Order: sequence, then structure tokens, then C-alpha cells
Amino acid sequence: MIQRIQSVYLIFTLLLCGLSFYFTLGKPYPMIINVGFNPSYCFLAVAIITFMTFFLFKKRILQAKLCFLNILLLILMFFVYITSLNFSKSFGFNELVSILSIISIVLLWLARRAILKDEALVRSVDRIR
Repeated sequence: MIQRIQSVYLIFTLLLCGLSFYFTLGKPYPMIINVGFNPSYCFLAVAIITFMTFFLFKKRILQAKLCFLNILLLILMFFVYITSLNFSKSFGFNELVSILSIISIVLLWLARRAILKDEALVRSVDRIR
């Protein structure tokens, strides 16, 4: 489980999403869509799904689908935080969360790609038998 490269990518994504959740937890959100919507809970959902994905190493297709779901959620969160960027100020909270989202998206994409390569390898070996 740990010896696979996608496990390393998933662990780093879990850490980054946990860090993003910690940064966004108590911050007020300046947009109108704040009614009933707290953006920090999407980072918590991504972290929980990534944690579940880490332990589904025997079900590679489900693992790839959950990685894709996480990528979509992180793209949504990236666009939510990119709309509230203020370029006149210095580097701040929204910029940090946006950068962490981009890094998490790249790591999840690499993990999904490695999962699909493993699945293709297993299928090719099954074909040979």
C-alpha cells in the first residue's frame, strides 16, 4: 500500500487539504454565496475522500473515480477562492489557499494517472494468463 507512488501522492494531498481546511476554518468569506455555504467544509470533504481513497488500494477503478471527484471539488474550490483575490494587497490568505488547491489538484491528477497505469498493468497480465 505505501510502496505505491500514488499512495505518496494521496498522503501529500491529504496533508495539503487538511492544512487548507485549517487555514479556512475560522475565516469569514466575503462573497454573497456565504448563506449556508462554508467553503472550508469542501476541503474537509476532499480530505475525508482522500483518506478513504488511500485504503481502497484493491479497488483501483473506484480509487480512480474518487480521485476524479476530488479533482472536481478542488477545481470548484479554486474558482471560489480565485474570485475573491485582491491583487492590490500583498500575499494573503486567499492566495495561499489557491496555491494549495492547485498543488493538490496536480498531486491528485498524478495519483489518478498512476492508479490507471496499475489497472492497465493488472489487466494486461490477466490477458496473458
